[in-house]
Amino acid sequence: MNKIQIIRNFITKLPMHQEFSFKFVRESLTTDDMSTDTIRKSLHRIHDQGLITIIKSGVFVKEDENFEVNLFVYGSLKKGFDNHGILSKATYISKARTVRKFAMYEAKNKEYPYLIKNQALNHIYGELFKIRRKDLLQKIDIFEGSPDYYTRDSININTRSGNKRAFTYFYVDTKNHNKSKAIDKWNMPEKFDIDTYFKSIMEDVND
Repeated sequence: MNKIQIIRNFITKLPMHQEFSFKFVRESLTTDDMSTDTIRKSLHRIHDQGLITIIKSGVFVKEDENFEVNLFVYGSLKKGFDNHGILSKATYISKARTVRKFAMYEAKNKEYPYLIKNQALNHIYGELFKIRRKDLLQKIDIFEGSPDYYTRDSININTRSGNKRAFTYFYVDTKNHNKSKAIDKWNMPEKFDIDTYFKSIMEDVND
């Protein structure tokens, strides 16, 4: 049995949702070849697998290792977009589309889109991810400003392998969208590249 499996088996026997410390694990595992660095690395790998949550430095809590939810993203959390790093520990499933129709608009600065639940205008295109850690879902809630600015709701999503149930985030609507253009897919706006612009000017001068 490898060392990470020994540590995992030890944690599995601990009470659910009860905090425990790195020091407790280290002192409980008295194997001579189980170094402090090995325990530290193993705990972080077990955290990535979803069995434990990091409460604060050196303090953990055992979670339900069967925790698993789907998340549909349609904005800056998509692959290749500015905030996708937040989902680095999530598993990409596929491109996806909402079964129901909703309304999606861009913010005034076009830096992000937002979804309106009570307007049936378009099927919305995005991506589906699987999340196996409660603390990651909580982190995304904080990023989205839920529940004050966005609400996390469960909807049906269509993928190549069929329909799936998934969470997504809806804007807490307080605006009049009559003059706004609804979109069904959000593409990140092109950023102004001063070097390319300067180069094009110089080429015009030289012509």
